Amino acid sequence: MADWTGSFNNVHAKDRLGMMLIVFMIPTIAWCLLHVKRNTRQRASALLFRSGLLCYDKRTIQSLLDRSAMKKQNRPDVTNSAESAPHGSQQRHQELQLLQQRVAELEARERHYQALLDESSLLLSHISELEHENEYYQVIMDQTPVLISYVDTYQRYQFVNRLYEEWFGLSRNEIRGRHVYDVIGSISYERVRHHLEQVLKGEAVIHEFVMQRKDGQERHLRSTYIPHMNQNNQVLGFFVLGYDITQDKQTEIELLHARDAAEAANRAKSEFLANTSHEIRTPLNVIIGMTNLLLSTNLDEEQQEFSRSVLSSGNALLSIINDILDLSRIESGKLDVETQPFYVRDCVEESFDILLTNVGEKDIDLIYTIDDDVPTNLAGDHTRLRQILTNIIGNAIKFTESGEVVVRVSSVGLDPLKIQTQDSHALGQYWKILFSVRDTGIGIPSDCHHKIFQSFSQVDASTTRRYGGTGLGLAISKHLVERMGGSIWFESEVGTGSTFYFTITAYAMPDQPDIARSGIQPHLAHRRLLIVDDNTTMAHLLVDQVSRWGMQPQVATSALEALDLLQQHVTFDVALIDLHLPDIDGFRLAQAIQTVPNLHGEVQPIPVILMARARAHHPHYQNEHIQAILYQPIRPALLHQTLSYASTPATTSHPTTTQSDETKPLLGMDLAHRRPLRILLAEDNTISQRVILRLLQRMGYQADVVVNGFEVLHALEQQRYDVVLMDMQMPDMDGSETTETIRHHWPHERQPWIIALTANIHESDRETYLTMGMNGLIGKPVNMEHLVAALEQVQPIPMDNRRSENDDDRS
Repeated sequence: MADWTGSFNNVHAKDRLGMMLIVFMIPTIAWCLLHVKRNTRQRASALLFRSGLLCYDKRTIQSLLDRSAMKKQNRPDVTNSAESAPHGSQQRHQELQLLQQRVAELEARERHYQALLDESSLLLSHISELEHENEYYQVIMDQTPVLISYVDTYQRYQFVNRLYEEWFGLSRNEIRGRHVYDVIGSISYERVRHHLEQVLKGEAVIHEFVMQRKDGQERHLRSTYIPHMNQNNQVLGFFVLGYDITQDKQTEIELLHARDAAEAANRAKSEFLANTSHEIRTPLNVIIGMTNLLLSTNLDEEQQEFSRSVLSSGNALLSIINDILDLSRIESGKLDVETQPFYVRDCVEESFDILLTNVGEKDIDLIYTIDDDVPTNLAGDHTRLRQILTNIIGNAIKFTESGEVVVRVSSVGLDPLKIQTQDSHALGQYWKILFSVRDTGIGIPSDCHHKIFQSFSQVDASTTRRYGGTGLGLAISKHLVERMGGSIWFESEVGTGSTFYFTITAYAMPDQPDIARSGIQPHLAHRRLLIVDDNTTMAHLLVDQVSRWGMQPQVATSALEALDLLQQHVTFDVALIDLHLPDIDGFRLAQAIQTVPNLHGEVQPIPVILMARARAHHPHYQNEHIQAILYQPIRPALLHQTLSYASTPATTSHPTTTQSDETKPLLGMDLAHRRPLRILLAEDNTISQRVILRLLQRMGYQADVVVNGFEVLHALEQQRYDVVLMDMQMPDMDGSETTETIRHHWPHERQPWIIALTANIHESDRETYLTMGMNGLIGKPVNMEHLVAALEQVQPIPMDNRRSENDDDRS
């Protein structure tokens, strides 16, 4: 040691500095190898290698110094050997040169090692920054309310955050290096083992399971497993992110219970409304049914007015009940739409037919037009479309005192996608059909536009008091339009009127012949037609229609203008005159034109067709020159038929009068003669029995009556009936149970035709009843038209079966 110290002291100061650097850098570089990232360790390894070279140079220099000292001690006195002096001097000179060379090398290496020292300082600074950043990320992960861990390919933990420690009651040092099984327990491990195998194959996994904490609590976790892969797609480990969703699960369960409770409440409400509707409809059935029967008797004008008022009020009450039931079905999500073929023109005309009684004495012209590009036959929900039109047209009539209500049907778009129809093998195309209903009524203030489609909402309280209604019609229409793939909107100005628009999406079926769109009609071609109407819209539509058939129309907007044309000796084959002209009514004009002579001074009678606004009896209008009365809206098919009849040459020589709908025999009067049926009526309400029996009697039928399902079965055992009119809500055994019993236990040859009588007349109910085994459905209150239509469909039991049954009974 003393020798080393002495030798070290003899070394130059710069050499000592380099050797000290060697001593202190070795542990520094070794520490770097243990604590820095991979790329940093590579740089530190290079430093350590260079330090090895330095150690090698230090040993070489030490041996040189030792040899120099030994030679100095053993060097003989100069005076003792003069001969050896030259040789020794040369050797020392070489050694000094070698030593100076080594010193120069050391100085060069010292500068190099100084640069390495500077680089090491930067490296240490970078390591310090990484440690600080690591602490930052550790704080973030510890504060995150998510269980975070990193697991290697041997399923051993390498990292966990603070929440993970709290869940399992272990520190991260206790968890690090342990197998997943040892930390989460055997039960939880079995639940996740399959997912661990998946993520180790490189698949990301998300799943939910129940994990037990250290304190014994079971918590719902949603775990996300994310594989950690290198550039060669080799799995190095995986991250696990666990979310405690226990509270979410509890909330979900509570929501499910709330939903079930709400659905139960909706079902209870629907049942309550259905039962209440049935109870309301029972007396209402009597009111409407008896009033219809009363109107068919001989009443004076005042009695007919009173009866029509009762009938109108009953129908209004029925409309309100239907709206409330529809709203209930919409809220419960049970309002369905169906897809069946229907004719657009029939749907529009049926809507007007329902509302004609609402026109009363109003000065309103009812007009409709259908563009040529609209398919005549569509597939959609005919009943719901008619309901929408009835609501909107009904509002237009209600809020319009004079002027016109015009319905127009057009198409706004075509989807070229062809589809297979549900009820046939024909191909159809999707169409978007636009309906518009324009009126000249009171209009809607702009500040009330937002209320229009809200339930139980009208423009203001005075509107409700004056016009009545619940404000449900447009709200229900909006839901129906949206269910049919369309939208609804409106434009309105106070004092001018309103226009409501709505669209539906339907697909076109193969077109059917439509007289309104047909071309030249030989029996009408070149016939001159005089049209007298002060409504320009109506006149324009009539001109357009008859021109298609080849007629030559000319329009007069007043009675005086029409007479002036005739006095100018303009001849006409037939005249179409508005009954409600402003100067002279149509009947007087019809009489006047028969007295105007022609060019030759002769009076040539002209067949006249009157156009009236409301259906009513007009006995004083019928004479030899008035061929018919057409009621608005003017239907092309009926117009064609009437013009064909009135313009034939035989008509002028043998004038006859065409009956209006009101002067024809009561609908179904001869049905019993044409279709003899044995009818059993199952109805527990005595007044409803009387109404239906009276309707059947007017058709010529005599029906047997029972009051519940047991009596129905007993009656069917006694004799065969062609048809059973089955009330659905009867005591003891209702209509559904009775029908099911008949369909399952009665021989096929003795199965009667069963028609349901119910207040629930929605399409979904219809499907339900048909599934039960019903053959038809009539809504309450029962009216003559629906009853006749239902009986027309009955398939009676063959007469041979009836005779054999009677023979069996006699035996």
